[in-house]
Amino acid sequence: MRLVGIAVVRDEEDVLEAFVRHNVRFLEHLHIVAHCCRDSSEQILEALRCEGLPVSIVRRQDPALRKADWLNELAAKSFAEGADAVAALDADEFIRVEDRNGFFRWLESIPEPLHPAWLWQSYVPSLELLSERGDSPVHVLHDIRHRLKQERWRVVKVVLRRAAARWGWRFDEGAHRLVGRRDVCRVCVAPQCRLAHFPVRSCEQFERKIIRSWHARLIYRPMPDISSHWKHVYESMVCSRATTPQLLRRIAADYQRSSGDWDSLHERDLVEDPVDVSGAEIGRLLREGSAANERISAGV
Repeated sequence: MRLVGIAVVRDEEDVLEAFVRHNVRFLEHLHIVAHCCRDSSEQILEALRCEGLPVSIVRRQDPALRKADWLNELAAKSFAEGADAVAALDADEFIRVEDRNGFFRWLESIPEPLHPAWLWQSYVPSLELLSERGDSPVHVLHDIRHRLKQERWRVVKVVLRRAAARWGWRFDEGAHRLVGRRDVCRVCVAPQCRLAHFPVRSCEQFERKIIRSWHARLIYRPMPDISSHWKHVYESMVCSRATTPQLLRRIAADYQRSSGDWDSLHERDLVEDPVDVSGAEIGRLLREGSAANERISAGV
């Protein structure tokens, strides 16, 4: 079973190295579209590629976010190169599989009318982490260790198999379902497998994400409800200037709510369950970049 990952990223320098190093342990290859990056995301990807990691990079400068189009282009390329299945991931998603070989056997065993999918696990940063200054790098998988005990939304990310692609199924904008046929997209959720989701890592990161992503989405919105949850975050963070660490934690825990009235969050709602980082040198580029910046600041 050749499982290939695809992703569209933009200004994700704080999490991108961890995303690649962790997820390629489960993937044959990772194809990434770097969309209008203004930070060091492209340089990080290039460094990882030169290091020998199975990563391919496509650069897009279109001001609009055409995510579904690009994901499906990458999926077609992956199948042409021999992939049996394609997983569409975001840079803040990390595969958690208890038994890698068992997961692949499960992928192969699902009858064709069903589409494999995995569920989100929502991770929430601490108040202390969100209160730190923006110049302190966040080591996502080390520093954000708590997730919701009980998910508030049942969010799945689908995996597209070769046979389904031949039948005309395609990823939608968020890869939360497949489209392209009149049939309903019926999913089968992977057992003992989740996608750890880290949408909020710092105030600066999240504000930057929402501003740039929402502006890009306004240029191209294939459906009026696409990314509607971003609209209310944008209005709270940018228009109302009401950002606080407490609000960011509520958003992380209630990320899919489109009304903007995020539920309260209490410590009893969380459980410590860090993502296993053994076997992956998660933060090397981040550490080296921080050390270089310190030397520059010190005039060394």
